Parts: sequence; structure tokens; C-alpha cells
Amino acid sequence: MSEQPKQKNKGTVSGKYDVEIVTAKTATDFQGNPAIIVTYNFTNNSNANASFLTSVSANAFQNSIQCNVATMMPDVMDAQPSLAEVQPGGTITLECAYSLHDTANPITVQVGPLMSITNEVNAQMTFSFKNN
Repeated sequence: MSEQPKQKNKGTVSGKYDVEIVTAKTATDFQGNPAIIVTYNFTNNSNANASFLTSVSANAFQNSIQCNVATMMPDVMDAQPSLAEVQPGGTITLECAYSLHDTANPITVQVGPLMSITNEVNAQMTFSFKNN
């Protein structure tokens, strides 16, 4: 069993991209199922244009199982910024949505390299949505 990474909402991925996990909020996907929308800041420190979805791997896990990407209505979330090209030195704020397995247990968001044989995690945050 591997050691879990510590809570760290910012990290540098592949030495080229700074990623910050900013916030997470619950939502409803286009089929009416529970989802989470995670907001990220993505800074391109490479020498070429890059987009978030083609440069890093961002995943959400609940109950130790990966959550599927959720399809959201355009009035709930704009998915286009996650595909937008960012020039070297530029930063973009974007959102990604994930389907929830349930509405009670915490969700862990992890960001790492797009391709990795070591399953490196550069940023990780756990969000709880229990009513207090």
C-alpha cells in the first residue's frame, strides 16, 4: 500500500505547469444526478502553448473509486476554459465536473502529470459536503 500524499492545494506538474485546486461545490449534472464542480488555476510555465486537459491529469475520487467526468448544462458550468490554449506565462481559471457516487462521503481531488508511470500526485485536496 502506498502512502497517501499530504493535503497540498498547489503544485508544479512535470516542471512546466503550476496548478492550484481552488474550490469545489456541489451541483447537478444534465441528467439530474449529483456532481461536484472543482475550480482550478492553471499557469503555463512551459515554452509552448498548453491547455489544462491536454497537459495534466486531474481526477476526483470518492470511497477510493475514481469519479467519472460529469456532463453539465452550459448555464451551470462552462467547460471551454479547460480546453483553451494558454500561452507561456499565462494563467487561466477553469472548472471541471465529476459525478458523485453519493452525497455523504468526502471527495479527494488529485492533479498530476498527464502521463506517469509512478502515479505522481503534485496537488491534492479533500472536500467534505456533510451538513454541519
